[in-house]
Parts: sequence; structure tokens; C-alpha cells
Amino acid sequence: MMDVARKSIKVKGTIVAILIVFLCCFVALVVASTVFVIMILNEMFGAHSLEGMLIFTIITLVLCVGLCSIFLPMALNRVTNPLIELSEASTRVADGDFSVRVSHKGKDELGALADNFNNMVEELSKMEYLRKDFMSSVSHEFKTPIAAIQGFSELLCDKSISEEERQEYSKILSEETARLSQLCTNMLKMSRLDSDTMEINPAFYSLDEQIRRVIVLLQDLWQEKDIEFNLDLESVSYYGDQELMHQVWLNLIENAIKFSEEEGEIKVTCHEDAGEAIVTVTNYGSIIPPVKKDCIFERFYQCDSSHAQQGNGLGLSIVKKILDLSFCCIEVESSPETGTTFTVQLPLDIS
Repeated sequence: MMDVARKSIKVKGTIVAILIVFLCCFVALVVASTVFVIMILNEMFGAHSLEGMLIFTIITLVLCVGLCSIFLPMALNRVTNPLIELSEASTRVADGDFSVRVSHKGKDELGALADNFNNMVEELSKMEYLRKDFMSSVSHEFKTPIAAIQGFSELLCDKSISEEERQEYSKILSEETARLSQLCTNMLKMSRLDSDTMEINPAFYSLDEQIRRVIVLLQDLWQEKDIEFNLDLESVSYYGDQELMHQVWLNLIENAIKFSEEEGEIKVTCHEDAGEAIVTVTNYGSIIPPVKKDCIFERFYQCDSSHAQQGNGLGLSIVKKILDLSFCCIEVESSPETGTTFTVQLPLDIS
């Protein structure tokens, strides 16, 4: 109870105000009594005279009111100044200035409010940076295919080009249009995942069978590069959102195909261990440098710029977001000896 009272600015303010009034009245009483005694000693009036008591009362009241009018505002300023500072800081934040901070410190409600305000502005500052970075990345990702579509569309209007060139330009237009469409699709997926209204619909299903279906779905891509799949998939029943997890395996395996060499190998495993389903996807193509491992799940980040035409840097971001929503985790290990392995851990305990 005492700790609550100590940290409550309302209680502290009331106690301080009472103490100030009490001290001011006490000082006024002492001073008035001293003046009263001096006046009696100088025989200005009698000790019990009505005139003397009236003068004593007036002096006491004047001194008490005067002292209170001086010291009470000083005490109140200690409460109002932080509120004024918070109000001014809030106005600056509303105007878009996220560098402002409130300096008030304390263990009362105002101190907690100041700390919360500073934390809020810090998060808003980070969000503003991410927003600007996101807009810059989106602009860049849209600009490249649009510029290609515009350029090759103009070339197709030239009647002097050969039929072979026309077919080549048409193919490029088709590829860039598909890339632009995929970018829009992935951005919509990220928007859905970021939304608080995103619904998770869990159910029991065969995890290993889902991974097999994804590999079959991507057959055209891995057959084009003559990639061999090495599968070690144990039967695992998993409770989760089948649609969202399908997107995880689709992105991870498609990513492995993209970074595999011609006639390369991709290894996919699935097994149960200590109450978890462990899924690994390994390719033996380009290696992820250690300094870039922490960045690969960022939006629009592309570790290998040589594959920039094959994606838009959103696939792994979508994977990470889905796994976070599903209370799963993902790790990546990459070295020339063992290749690049993405390991996904999915808890099987639904209690």
C-alpha cells in the first residue's frame, strides 16, 4: 500500500500541497506571534485586548496567504511542467517529428507516461523508416518491369524488326508482365499477413504429403534445370493452417530451385523429433555469406543480384511472417561443404 502511495502522483501531490499549506501557516503563525509579543512588550496594546487579537489574526492570515501563493505554484509547476512538455511533444509528433523525446523522469504516473511516450515515438520512428524504405523498394521493383514493358512495347511497334526479334521481344514482355503480376500477388499476401484480421484456420493434415505435392507443382521449374530431388520424408501429421504452410514450402523449394545449378541436387527431409516436426530444404548452389544471413528475411532483400530477374525479394519475408504467425521458427546454415539448408521447426503439441 505504501509503495502504491509513493508511486502515485495524485497522492504525492496532495501530500505535498498539505505540507506546504501546513508549513506556510506554521511560519505565518510563528512570525505573527513574534510580532505580537514585540508589540505587547512595547506596550502598544494589552495582551488580551481585542485590538491586539485582531492585528495578530490579520498578520497571520496575510502571511499564510502570501507564503502559500509563493510556494504552492512552485510545487504545482513540478506537476504541470511535464504535462506541458508532453503536450508540446505530442504536437511535434503529430506534425511528423519523431526525434522528440520527453526528459521527465520519475517513478510516478508522469514518469511512466513519459517513458511510454518515448517508447511510442521510438517505435513510430522505426515504422516511419520502414515505410520510407518500403516505398523506395516498391518503387524500384515496379519501375524495372514497367520500364522493360514500355521499352519492348515501343520496339514491337517498329515494323522494320524481324519476326525472330518480334517473338523474342514478345517473350520478354510476357516474362516482365508475369514478374509484375507476381510482385502484386506477393505484396497482397504480405498485406494480408500484416493485417490483424488475418484468420488462421488450423486442421490436421499430412505434412509430408503436402511437401510432395508442392514438389510436383514445381515440376516444370526443376525439370527445366534437370535438378534431382533427394527426398527423405517420414509420415508426419501436423495441426496447422494448410493453405499458409503450403505457401511456406512453395517459397522455400522454389527458392532452392532458383539457386541450384544446372543438373544440381536438392535435398528435402521431414521427420519428427522431440515433439516437433523438422523440415529441411537443402540446395548446393550459391552460398549465403555470413554477413547476409540476418538480412535474407527482410522485404525486397536479394542476397544474389544475379537472380534478381527471377524474384522480387518477398518470398522469404512471406515465409518468416507465416511461421511467426504459426509459432514456428526457421534457421539457415550455408557453407561450401554442406550447401544452404533452411530448417523449419513446427511444434506438434497443440495443447
